[in-house]
Amino acid sequence: MVKNSLKIPPRSILIIHPNNKIMILIFNKKLFGFYYDEKYKLFDTTKIKDNEDPEKAIHEYLLKVTANEYDNDITIKDIANQRATTIIKELKIAIEDRLNHGHTRKANEIQTATIKDFLKEHGVKDDKISLIFRKVKIVESGTERTLREQKERKAIERKNKAKLESFKQEVSNNYNGNYIDYAMDKSKYLILNESKNIAKQILMSFMVIIKSQSLFNEIHGRADSGKSYIFKVSLDNYIPDEYVIELNSSTLASFINKCKEDPRYYDGKIIYIGDLGDKETYERMKQIFNVLKIVISEGNYKDSKNQQIGNEWKPLDIEIIGKIGAFYCSVFEDNEDKTKQLDSRAISSTPALNNPNEKILFKENVKIMGTVENAYYTKTTEELKVFREYFKESVIKYDKNIHMVINPFLMVFNEITKHRLTETRELENMNEMFKSYLILNQKRCFISNKTVHNEKIVYIIPKIEDVQKFINI
Repeated sequence: MVKNSLKIPPRSILIIHPNNKIMILIFNKKLFGFYYDEKYKLFDTTKIKDNEDPEKAIHEYLLKVTANEYDNDITIKDIANQRATTIIKELKIAIEDRLNHGHTRKANEIQTATIKDFLKEHGVKDDKISLIFRKVKIVESGTERTLREQKERKAIERKNKAKLESFKQEVSNNYNGNYIDYAMDKSKYLILNESKNIAKQILMSFMVIIKSQSLFNEIHGRADSGKSYIFKVSLDNYIPDEYVIELNSSTLASFINKCKEDPRYYDGKIIYIGDLGDKETYERMKQIFNVLKIVISEGNYKDSKNQQIGNEWKPLDIEIIGKIGAFYCSVFEDNEDKTKQLDSRAISSTPALNNPNEKILFKENVKIMGTVENAYYTKTTEELKVFREYFKESVIKYDKNIHMVINPFLMVFNEITKHRLTETRELENMNEMFKSYLILNQKRCFISNKTVHNEKIVYIIPKIEDVQKFINI
């Protein structure tokens, strides 16, 4: 028996997609040839004999196919030979991969349906066909893979765009175009009685991400009042992941070193520090807090350290630049451990005063599959994926143009903040949050587009009902 140069596994199937648009299918040593560019039109079948060298048999088979394709034109024999060699090379890689790893993946729907029909015509039974398509291996050239991936990306983009347009229509029809109202309404399926806090987290996040203002965002309350859960629900469901950085147990050195290559690593990012409810956690994060205070107040922070380069130690300057948001929780009892400067810079919120038993019952029912609460929770988390896409789209649109908010109701905000300890800062924070509210709800406002010094400027003028809604939040 001739020694096989190709070890074809028994009962195997391989589909080859080489550049020359011929597809070869092998099953139980039987060859099926298809034209790839003619919807898998069958052009020939043959069988590899037991005493035959599979590589030689396949080579001759492909030469014959090519010759038939070009009506036996002798002048193309060299091209045909090169084509057969290329396919054999692809086939060897595919078979070797199959023998070594045994992993396969299914062909797409059109391929599967079309090939099944051909196999049925050639006497392969249904149970055998099912077995085949549990063992399909596709080998693509680099060009084909690139084209397929581009096609798949475009299909996903079209699908996502259609979902986003449908979502906008839903908000327009059911919430009068108010995306914050939509977000607050959906929050009732995720967390108990925290719709206003969820709205505030969305607006403060947007402020930071569009680089409108740096800020400390504190949720302040009793131990076990649900402070961390407010952040979890808002950051997980309403804010796109790429804008959030969780510090967890970061050290000062690791925090600063992120900016070694890019000083703007944290620019436009939400830095979620977590729960600082105990003194030990606060003391561990205190150095990072001091750096954050400088960045949030001054817009940048510089750190110098020595770095070994070869046998020498040389000074290395690291700078943190940008607008950032530091989000964290604290408890009433430990408030005296925080500096007054930090408290004055923070926009502070408190959890709703829920009945403890109601809160526990709600959180438990949300977790249990089969409950109404769990069904609504699952459905809502899926729906909010589209809200995150809208949020991201709003950020991108904001970056493309200069947005100017003309607020004729500024004195109303001034009346709210004028007797507070940090009147100027709180008025500024309120104005920036309102700006975020209006940008997310532009369709509800009076809009004027003008070009000034070759810059496109979008002027946004709010309506009185949106001022009332915002103040209520």
